[in-house]
Amino acid sequence: MDHDRKHFPALLADILQGIVPIRPNTAELHSEWRQYTDTLKTGLPGIEIKDDGDTVCLGALSPGCRCCKNGEWDCLFITPACNLHCRFCISPFQNRRVPVSAYGKSPEDLISSYKKAGITGVSFSGGEPFLDFPAVTKWLSDLESEFPDHYYWIYTNGTRTRREHIDTLSELGLDEIRFNTAATGYHDSAVMQLMAYAAQKLPNVTVEVPLLYHDYEILRTAIPDYARAGVQFLNLHELMRESHTPSHQLKNENFKTVVFPDGHVTDVSMHSRIMFQNIAHTVLDSNLPLNLNFCSTVNKRRQIRKRRSSIMKLNTKTYEKVVDEGCLESVFVFQDKDHYQWVHPDVWEARKSRFAGYTAFRLKKTAPLSVWDRGRYLSAEKLEDHHVVSSSSAGKM
Repeated sequence: MDHDRKHFPALLADILQGIVPIRPNTAELHSEWRQYTDTLKTGLPGIEIKDDGDTVCLGALSPGCRCCKNGEWDCLFITPACNLHCRFCISPFQNRRVPVSAYGKSPEDLISSYKKAGITGVSFSGGEPFLDFPAVTKWLSDLESEFPDHYYWIYTNGTRTRREHIDTLSELGLDEIRFNTAATGYHDSAVMQLMAYAAQKLPNVTVEVPLLYHDYEILRTAIPDYARAGVQFLNLHELMRESHTPSHQLKNENFKTVVFPDGHVTDVSMHSRIMFQNIAHTVLDSNLPLNLNFCSTVNKRRQIRKRRSSIMKLNTKTYEKVVDEGCLESVFVFQDKDHYQWVHPDVWEARKSRFAGYTAFRLKKTAPLSVWDRGRYLSAEKLEDHHVVSSSSAGKM
């Protein structure tokens, strides 16, 4: 079809040029995950496997986690700056404009988007958000005044957080603070004291850490102290390694490469699953009053699907049809380089007789992950002769 390219509209030519081969292996990921959860169900009394197997928890989930899993959550990245340099960090090196939200740039943008998308929970992150505490209080105050019933939480490494910060956040309506204790060696005395103080001032305190295999023993021994400090929730993340982030230097974690249907590639540590199982046994055997949530890669994929569904409420075009898990389909019809239009797939059969002499492509792309995201085109099918241009052959067009 190369000889026809010069007659294509520039928009379509760019779309076809951008389609690249993708060979996802998420079916294998999910198969292994189901085997793992079957093992948990037989070996861990009280373990819950929910959300079609995507969620694994022992006890209750934080309200913030429930918002996230349901796609009813937004995260404001207050600043890209951080005072620490954690080897497991998956935040990108490059600077970002801040504050950053998937739903807009200003409080007015967010308020409008939240109402349309059904957002019920908002978190504040970074970088380290306490490096710009005035921005945190401004955003929290603006949003809480408009949505007093929403759930608000903040992430921190704890080193720049002060008691007076917690007092202020409590007065403004913050519901939860989450400490990444892996950033400070799991048992930093100042951070532990701060957690205990936060437990007196805020409804919920969480410890949220990635599961690093070589840190297992120190994490395990710190968990009873978390419970004594008043921590209610322990969120354990399956360790991920992302390119162009500090985490890309991680080694010896039994990584498995996962390619997602949208083309994103990440490495996932298989050690994390063993660690979660052992920590859950520790909590049960010691009868600790802690609620455990295993935030696995399968669970994160669920979060992404739900996020796409949420954003679709804001910017899905009238000619786009929701298909598969978080994808949009449309029909592109053109006569020459300057005359083209979009048609909804559901009405194409009824209307195609109107386009005699035109060329039509059925296009499929990922649904956006933010109000600025245009999505990624995955495949194109030329409808007249049913010549399929998929992610494995589009580059030949």
